Amino acid sequence: MKKRITDASVKALKPAEKRYRVHDDKREGFLVIVQPSGRKSFYILQTIEDRRVEAKLGDYPSMSVEGARELFDEKSAGHRDGEEIRPSALAVAARTAAKSPENMTLAQLHQYYMDGYSKPHKKTWKEDEDVFRRYCRPLADKKISEIKRAELRQLHLLVTKNGASVRIEKPNGRKRVPGAKVQANRMLSLISSMYDFAIDEEWVENNPAWRMKKNKIAKRDRYLTADELPRWLQAVNTVRPAPRDFFKLCLYTGQRGGNVRAMRWCELDLKEGTWTIAGEDFKNGEGQLFALTNPAIEILKDRQAASNSSEWVFPASRGAKGHYSQPNTAWRAVLKKAGITNFRIHDLRHTFATYQANNNASLPTIGKSLGHKSPQATARYSHVDIDVARASSNAAVAKMIAIVAAAETDAPA
Repeated sequence: MKKRITDASVKALKPAEKRYRVHDDKREGFLVIVQPSGRKSFYILQTIEDRRVEAKLGDYPSMSVEGARELFDEKSAGHRDGEEIRPSALAVAARTAAKSPENMTLAQLHQYYMDGYSKPHKKTWKEDEDVFRRYCRPLADKKISEIKRAELRQLHLLVTKNGASVRIEKPNGRKRVPGAKVQANRMLSLISSMYDFAIDEEWVENNPAWRMKKNKIAKRDRYLTADELPRWLQAVNTVRPAPRDFFKLCLYTGQRGGNVRAMRWCELDLKEGTWTIAGEDFKNGEGQLFALTNPAIEILKDRQAASNSSEWVFPASRGAKGHYSQPNTAWRAVLKKAGITNFRIHDLRHTFATYQANNNASLPTIGKSLGHKSPQATARYSHVDIDVARASSNAAVAKMIAIVAAAETDAPA
């Protein structure tokens, strides 16, 4: 099919049972490939070593039509000048698979999946690498066309009960990774996603992991009780200022530790009492505006007064990221001093939400405060006003502070 490739024409393209190509009628070799999943990608058709190869330019809409045209023109000019243009890993994979898809191993598919989908589209792509390395070795060298549903079920059971032995870069050579229901489920989800990717690329026809039964996971319901909260806060006040403020902000904002560590001054409006987290920095991929509680604002004002002009609220003295890393040593010290066990930094987020719920906040209000997103609840969250979320958040934090104050009053002199 040939037609003018524009933003409107690409947006209008609908998925079909099989992937199809749309060639630009103005630029020879510039095309869009539409997958059955609905994914749309820009490609350049190149001649390499007397073979025609489709090299990926980028995915729509992450890459605009204008950006794809510019990259196409750049690569075409280099090709005409004799510059060697190496096809992407995905293009090589497509060429290899088209010749002999029956010979592709699960390890090879994993690499193509990482290059062609996981790394470009997922913030958690490192987890995909880690899960495959740890748990998929027994099937890594097996051909994807020969892997049966029963084998995946057996591997899932093995990881659930026994964990997996993996090679690590240490003198001992191997390490036993404890069995875990959650990791077994993640392993199964990864393999299923890899096969879906292979189906889109027309390398296989069926997904042996499709709708396989997973382990039931009990939801974690751990938060600081009224007895633990004063002890925790007293212990937090004994550590250095950076981890102290970090832990308190995790509790007083209810946000994920990763977002608090990466907080920038430009995201904050302390006068209005708001914090804007960009979509690329937020787990659900959508930008969020949060109301800051009064104690959180006071902590931030103090840190701003002592700031050394860094863009980060929690700057790091070293490291490539520039901001604070997870203060695990300080966290363990806090828990030990407070006499608290089985409690993670992420459970401060659960604590924040629990005290909101105990203060009779509605589920949509809690969702707005936390930035939750789910197919069932997204529409309900969207209508909650930020001032309602602010009032609820402040009430929850005030209740925590009241509990701490009461405990200090009752403490023996």
